[in-house]
Amino acid sequence: MRLIVEDMDLEDISRVIEVDRESYTLPWPASAYRREILHNRNAKYLVLRELAPGALPRARGGLSTEATVRILSQTGQAGR
Repeated sequence: MRLIVEDMDLEDISRVIEVDRESYTLPWPASAYRREILHNRNAKYLVLRELAPGALPRARGGLSTEATVRILSQTGQAGR
């Protein structure tokens, strides 16, 4: 099993709420997570994801890590 840590986004809230309910007696409501993700620039929320066999981690902007490295290499920005 391959795991990766990524930034939490709005699509993750429903699953995070499930984990919260199993873990805490007073879990946060979905609205609190939405507010934090959208408006609190001082906070960073992370999720752990399982990668499917052969899948590559996704980089910000929707490109795979491999594609991002390839683009940086071609533009001369890799290694900076």
